Amino acid sequence: MWYFSPKKLFALIVFLGLFGASVRVAQDPDLFWHLKTGEYVLANGIPYEDPSFSFSATDREWVTHEWLSDVFLIGVYNNLGGLQGLSITFAFITMITFGLLFWASDGRPYLAGAATFWGIAASLPFINARPQIFNIMFGAIIILIMEQVRRGRWSTRWVWLFPLIFLLWVNMHGGFLLGFVVIGVYVVGETAQLWFSGEREGGLSFDQIKTTVFATVAGVLVSNINPNTVRMWSYAFETLTSDAMRDTITEWQSPNFHLWIFWVFGFMVMATFFVMIYSKRPVLWTDALFIGGTMFAGLQSLRNIPLFAMVAIPILSRHLVGLFVESPNYALWSGEGGEEVVNPTMNRLNWIVAIVLILATAVFSVQQIAKTEETIAQVFPIQAVDWLEAEGLEEARIFNDYSWGGYLIWREVPVFIDGRADLYGDEFIYFYMQTYTRQPDWREPLESYDIDYILTQTQGGLRVILDEAADWDVIYTDDVATIYGRP
Repeated sequence: MWYFSPKKLFALIVFLGLFGASVRVAQDPDLFWHLKTGEYVLANGIPYEDPSFSFSATDREWVTHEWLSDVFLIGVYNNLGGLQGLSITFAFITMITFGLLFWASDGRPYLAGAATFWGIAASLPFINARPQIFNIMFGAIIILIMEQVRRGRWSTRWVWLFPLIFLLWVNMHGGFLLGFVVIGVYVVGETAQLWFSGEREGGLSFDQIKTTVFATVAGVLVSNINPNTVRMWSYAFETLTSDAMRDTITEWQSPNFHLWIFWVFGFMVMATFFVMIYSKRPVLWTDALFIGGTMFAGLQSLRNIPLFAMVAIPILSRHLVGLFVESPNYALWSGEGGEEVVNPTMNRLNWIVAIVLILATAVFSVQQIAKTEETIAQVFPIQAVDWLEAEGLEEARIFNDYSWGGYLIWREVPVFIDGRADLYGDEFIYFYMQTYTRQPDWREPLESYDIDYILTQTQGGLRVILDEAADWDVIYTDDVATIYGRP
C-alpha cells in the first residue's frame, strides 16, 4: 500500500479545504450577461457595439475584453450542468489557483498551508463563477514561475511561457495588465537587491533579469493579438481611472472594516508585517514592494484584496519559516525534513481519514449547490420577469436596478443599465444614479428615455419616492421585486 504520511495528509487537507471553501452558488450579478454574451459570440461572432442588450446603449462601443471567458462560461453552463456545473468548475479553478501559490511557498505543507488558507479566506467575498477568477489564476502561474526560477528550482527558460500566458489572458480579461505589474515588481525588486546587496542565494542574477525582461516584452507584443488589438491597453487604463465606477460600484470602493468579512484581510496585513519584522530571514526589496503596493491597492478598492492575498502567500510563508530558523523543529516547519516514516497502522489510519475527508467535502459541495435554485430565486426577479413575459411587456422600456441588468439580459429583456459599466460610461452612470439614489431631479432619466415601467427591489430605497409619486403605481409585487407602471 502507498504510504500516506502526515505531510501528504495535510497537503490533501489543504486542497480539499480550498475546494470546499470555493464551492458556492453561482450568483454573481454579472454572470448572466456573460452567459448571454457567450451565446452571442458563438452564434454571431464577437460584437464591437451593444447588440441590443440595452435600449439605452444602442450603437455604443463595447470592448468585449472577456469574450473568451464568456464562451468558456456558456460552454460549461450548456454541457456541465448549468449553474451547478459552473459552481463546481470555478471551485476547481480556485483550488488549482491557490494550490499553485501553495506550491510556490516555503514551509510546505504546514506553514504554507496556513498562509494559503488565510489568503483564500481573505479572498472569499470575491470567489464566484466570474471571469475575474482568471486574473488570479494567471497571476498565480506567473508568481509560481518567478518564485521557482529565482530559487533555482526551475530553469530560466520557464519565463518564456509568459507570451503564451498573456495571449490567453488578454482574451479572457482586461486585467491582463496585472501580470505585467507582477513581473515588473519582481524585476525592480530583484534589480534593487543586486545593486544594494549583491548576488545572493535564492535570487535572480542580472542575466536572469534580462531574460525575464525579454520574455515580458514578447508578452507585450502578443497581447495585441485579440479582437480589439491595441485598444485593450487604453481600455484597461480607462477602466482603472473611472470615477463613476469607483463612486457607485461597491467592489471598486474601499473595504468597510465594520463588516467582519473584511477583518480577515486586515488581520492578514497586520500578521504579514508582524512576521516580516520578527522573521530571521531578511526582508527583500521584492517583499517590500509587493506587500506595500498591494496593501495600499486593497485599502483603495475591494477588488484588489485577492491581489494582496495572492502575492502575500509566498512572502508570509517564507517569513513564517524564518521564525523557526533557530528552532529544533526547523526541519519540520520548513518542510526540509524529508518524508516521515509511518508504521502500517498509522498508514491505514491516515488513509481512513483521507477517505472520510474526501467524502465529507463531496457531501458538503453537493449540499451547497443544492441551494442554487432557492438562492437565485431570492436574489433575482424571476417571478417578476415571468409576469412581464405573460403580460407581453418584456419589450417595453424598463428602468431596472443595476445589479439585475445581467439577469434581464439573460431573459432577453432590453435593459436600461447592467454591469457593463465601461459600455455606459461615467456620465450615463451618474445620470442613472439620479433616479436610483432619489435625488431631487430623479424623474429626469425616466422622462429622457420614455420609461414605461420601473423594476426595483421590494425592500429597496427607490420605493420610498415611488409610493408617494402620483405618476407611478404598483402593478406587480412579490417578496423580491416590485414593478411600477404609469397610471
